[in-house]
Amino acid sequence: MRRKEKIRKVVKATRMVFRDCLLMNGCLVAAPAQVSYYPKNAKSYMYSWPGRDLGFSLVAMLLLGEDHFEPALTWIWDRSEDFQKSNIDWMEGLLFRSYHVNGKMREHNFQPDQTGTLLWAIGERMKASSSEKQRELFECVARKAAWGLHKIWDGDHFNPEIEDLWEERIPPGHKTNLTYSLAACCVGMRWAGEHFGDDEWKKIADQMRSQILESACSEEHPYILRQCGGDSPLDTTVDASLAGLVWPFDCGIERALLAQTTDAIVKNLVSSHGVHRYPDDKYKGAPEGDHEHINDQAGAWPLLTYWLAIAYRRLGKKKEAEKHFWLATDLVEDDGLISEQFFCCERVPWVGVKPLLWSHAMFVFAARELGFL
Repeated sequence: MRRKEKIRKVVKATRMVFRDCLLMNGCLVAAPAQVSYYPKNAKSYMYSWPGRDLGFSLVAMLLLGEDHFEPALTWIWDRSEDFQKSNIDWMEGLLFRSYHVNGKMREHNFQPDQTGTLLWAIGERMKASSSEKQRELFECVARKAAWGLHKIWDGDHFNPEIEDLWEERIPPGHKTNLTYSLAACCVGMRWAGEHFGDDEWKKIADQMRSQILESACSEEHPYILRQCGGDSPLDTTVDASLAGLVWPFDCGIERALLAQTTDAIVKNLVSSHGVHRYPDDKYKGAPEGDHEHINDQAGAWPLLTYWLAIAYRRLGKKKEAEKHFWLATDLVEDDGLISEQFFCCERVPWVGVKPLLWSHAMFVFAARELGFL
């Protein structure tokens, strides 16, 4: 299939997948497990990750000329448990791991990047014109989210226990931060502080940035570390999410270090099928209770391959950006659906989650960044 036709098909599929993920009540789920084209053996992602997957996906759809912020943010405001109002003070205004489609919390682990990403996404939407009703909704959600992060930030760390975006790691030390998560919150709080004229929120953004610069960026290590601050053991594991510090969560780290970080991702995490999350990853998206695939190697994540392409383009390396964009896109099948992972060298054939809305969102961003849209 010619590459221009492949892009056209993926864009068409992206619109379909988003439509199938946006439910009647405004809930945006991560994957449309209810439709006939979803693999019957894959894990169900019929849940909402209302900061990360939702934020990236809503902004990506803006690039395709579709604005779905109002129903999705209405669902967060009216339905997501403990966000608008909570009997537990510290939980109010925050977004947790995942939610059922009716708004009840499914998993209570706190991932700060979810709230930071939502703020970033609202900031992107508010660059365009809005009706009075929309502005009121957007600002209510944004103020609540920024207030939520504000009250649990203690000058150099979050007070509650935090979890990374991969839902597998909680930093072991006291006052330790997760670099990607902190960058997402820094950018989100910076926008909120500037938009609402709140100096305290801007101060918090500066404190978050300082933590990254002081302990995630070290002359002793040639790339950004995935943990910073606190007293946890040094973690030198290369993590593909750190491409997010190039875009969209740019905290002002010097370009040379960002370039070294993207190069470290390529050296340690790129296979023939794209970018893996971190070394020796095992997660394959198998249903709960399915032990057939435990301890097999995870696949490469196309969303991360697209993310790396965006990072390289932002760093002025167009050739490398295009190389990684097509590494992922050439593996997309004729149906235009992008899976969570691409697998190779399988002992047992495995499809996994397909499609993943976040994968389609990152395709849109990368294609736009490279001038293909």
